[in-house]
Amino acid sequence: MRVQRKRGRLFVAFAPPERELLENLAAELVDLLRGRDLAGTGTRDPAVERLLPDAYRDDIEASREYRSLTESDLVDMKVENAMMLARAAGGERAVEVDDDEFVSWLRAITDLRLALATRLGIEKDDDEGDPRPEAAATRAAYWWLGALQERLIAA
Repeated sequence: MRVQRKRGRLFVAFAPPERELLENLAAELVDLLRGRDLAGTGTRDPAVERLLPDAYRDDIEASREYRSLTESDLVDMKVENAMMLARAAGGERAVEVDDDEFVSWLRAITDLRLALATRLGIEKDDDEGDPRPEAAATRAAYWWLGALQERLIAA
């Protein structure tokens, strides 16, 4: 990935495998958010729980009421952020990122990292996550997204 600021404008370019990774991860995030429970069982996916936490941990009823009033809009915003990131990443050239898109990108990347961290068992900055070889690609995606986020903020 290449992130640079030219004449006060932010430009981001991805190599083809990076574009494909971002598009796939964003699509998976959209699917995860749209199917908030596990196959219609009423049980929420742990990654969704992390992305849409209870507002009041000590008051289940208040949290349920707050969720009923806000969750749909929050999910819509998260889905739109992920789709914006996927659309921008899908281009063949460097993408100019305006201020609104920048915020949406950072939000989508944060959501992707939270979902991946949940899958990997990462809860704190110093956690390594799932050490099994089959989790290597997920760990790599998690750390790559962190590097992307860091470069965007630095630029």
